Amino acid sequence: MFFWILVGGGAVLVLLLILRFVFSTGVPLLPRALTTFVWAAAGGGIAWLALHISIGFSVAMLPLIYALGRQWMVERAKWREELVAQAIRQHSQGPPRAAPPPKIPEPPQTAMTRAEALAILALGPGANAEAIRAAHKNMMLRNHPDQGGSTYIASKINQAKDVLLKS
Repeated sequence: MFFWILVGGGAVLVLLLILRFVFSTGVPLLPRALTTFVWAAAGGGIAWLALHISIGFSVAMLPLIYALGRQWMVERAKWREELVAQAIRQHSQGPPRAAPPPKIPEPPQTAMTRAEALAILALGPGANAEAIRAAHKNMMLRNHPDQGGSTYIASKINQAKDVLLKS
């Protein structure tokens, strides 16, 4: 095949040299129709030569193209396997866990005195059980956690009622 490429290239080169000589001398050795034919043949020969060179190059490059394509497929398979392994590792660990919220320390519970209980419920020293329950209900309506109040204050109000009713 390479031989025929050389023969075609040589023929085209000879035709071009003849045409150069004919047109450089200015002597109309060939009639116009023949000159057109020679130009067309030269063009066809160049096209034929270019086609065969490109085919020869392509055929010569086939092993390299195959090897590169094969290597690409192997690398792609490795990459895909690594992605699958990574997904399996992440899935087996479960969803990421959020850190638990920080615990707010509770104030220390101390024993409440009768005077503190009376001050919390806004009662005087001689309050009876009915007044204590009414004051407790009134305070809890305003400070209940369901109504936006504090759990600490609600627990203190309940503790004050318990202290006053037990004594």
